[in-house]
Amino acid sequence: MTPRRGERGAARKALTAALICLLALAGAVTVAGCGGTSSGESGQAGGSPKGESAVPEGSLEAEAAKREKAVRAEGKKREEASEAEAKKQREAAKKTAEALASEQKVKPSSKKARKGAAKPKKSSKRTKSGTKTPTEQSKAEAAEKAAREAAKKRFEREEAAEVKAYKKREREEAATGLP
Repeated sequence: MTPRRGERGAARKALTAALICLLALAGAVTVAGCGGTSSGESGQAGGSPKGESAVPEGSLEAEAAKREKAVRAEGKKREEASEAEAKKQREAAKKTAEALASEQKVKPSSKKARKGAAKPKKSSKRTKSGTKTPTEQSKAEAAEKAAREAAKKRFEREEAAEVKAYKKREREEAATGLP
C-alpha cells in the first residue's frame, strides 16, 4: 500500500466521521426545536424577539388542522349531498317512467270507448303497420315530453339552490376567515 492511498483512506474516514457528527447535531437541534419548553411555559419568560408573534406555534398548527378537518368534512357533506341528489333524480325518473307505463295501460273510461272496445272488430285484408293510433301516440309523446320538462325544471331549481347555498357558504367562510 502506498502512502498516498493511506492518506486518502484516512481523509475519507475523517470526512465520514465529521458528516455523522453534523447530522447528529442537526437532528438534535431539530428535535429540541420541536419540543418547546419543558416547564409548560410558552416562551414568554425570555420575551419574544422582534418580528415574531406572541401566539405559540402549537395553536397555529391546531388551527390549521381544524381548518383542514372542516374542509374535509364540508367536502364529504357536498359529496353525500350530490349522491343523495342523484339518488332522488333516479327515483323521480323511475316514478315518471312507471306513471307513463300505467297511463298507457289504462282502459278507456268513456261509455262510447268501452262499447267500441268490447266489440270484436272485423279483420281487414291489410295489416296495420302500428298498433297505436296517431292520437294515442301523440298523447303518449306529449305525456312523456311533459314528464321530461318537469324533471328538467326540477333539476334546474335544485341546481340553482345548490349554487346559492355554495356561494353563501363561501361568503360565510370568507367572513370567518378575516379578522
